[in-house]
Amino acid sequence: MKPQDGQDAKAGIRDVRIRGSRLLLRALQPSEIEEEWRAMVTADPMVIAELPEEAGFKARLQRSGHLEDGWLDLAIDLDGVSIGRIRTFVPPGRALPPGTFELGIELREKARNQGYGREALALLTDWLFEHAAALGSRGVNRSRQCGDANGLPASRLDARRIADRVRP
Repeated sequence: MKPQDGQDAKAGIRDVRIRGSRLLLRALQPSEIEEEWRAMVTADPMVIAELPEEAGFKARLQRSGHLEDGWLDLAIDLDGVSIGRIRTFVPPGRALPPGTFELGIELREKARNQGYGREALALLTDWLFEHAAALGSRGVNRSRQCGDANGLPASRLDARRIADRVRP
């Protein structure tokens, strides 16, 4: 059964590559993993609530490009260079309902305020709906829940509003 036919896609999708008009969301290359760790260690403490354990963080990034158990890490690639990272994740101590994904994004300072974050969020959100049986998302500013004239569940409607809001 395909994820879009209702299977819980958190079980596993391999080799995720998502192309947009300017960006490619792709697996991190081995040489980029250390750079991601350095960015994490030197990040503003207001941005990183708690520094993860180094070996576990690097092991997770080695599996990037694979959606497993709600976790997916992807490089945000602009013209062959990683300008940041976007991910789905499962918060510690809290299971997510099937079809729900927490999202996180980090952009290098020089890549901010140019619409790359919006494009990356829209690309990933659309991909989650189309390929990973997404019904909703969390971790991005959510609009209030309400019904839809087309009969979409409120959680999917909210996530679609997020995607519409972040599109350039």
